[in-house]
Amino acid sequence: MYNYVRHALVACFFIFSTQAASAAIIQADFGEELDLEAFSQSAGPRVFFADDRVIGAGSELTIADETANPSGWDGYLDVDMSGYLLTLTHMENFTDFQTASITLTDILFDIIGEMIIDVTLITDSIIDFADSDPYTEEILFTNNSITLNFFVNDIPALDLFNFVGGGTATYQITTRTVSVDAPASLGLMLLGLAGFALRRRFVK
Repeated sequence: MYNYVRHALVACFFIFSTQAASAAIIQADFGEELDLEAFSQSAGPRVFFADDRVIGAGSELTIADETANPSGWDGYLDVDMSGYLLTLTHMENFTDFQTASITLTDILFDIIGEMIIDVTLITDSIIDFADSDPYTEEILFTNNSITLNFFVNDIPALDLFNFVGGGTATYQITTRTVSVDAPASLGLMLLGLAGFALRRRFVK
């Protein structure tokens, strides 16, 4: 009986490991807002949005997704999702902002039960640190959403951070698969194998 149980556990481990390894992000809503909100000429942020964008070749959020720019601000962040790497690229040369926010919401995976457990900045050349006032970069996430915030620490003082033209920031997304049905299925499998082993024992 022990051998049957051991083989079942090994088989289940490889099945679930294969599932987790092949998981991929396939769709998300992408959003972006950039502003100089404390400046008198601000009439609102520059806004980009892409609803139910399927992940594929090329960037998922581009200039074509601009929905508003009442203040006439220059500069924006191109957003590209490739595998589990999220890359921001600043476009339109050097530009100053006080706040910038990039969101990925309603993220869909190709495996049910996949969830985000960590988002880590791995490369960062998107901001000119020397010419920027003190600012904060913030990473927030849930099971199926990511928010990346940039903001100066003193907005009323008209502080600014400077995006570098062509500069990039890359984030590593870590996920895991949580299956509600797997423990029940495994238990039924082991119970069946145990019954089969006992039946063989009594038949002998």
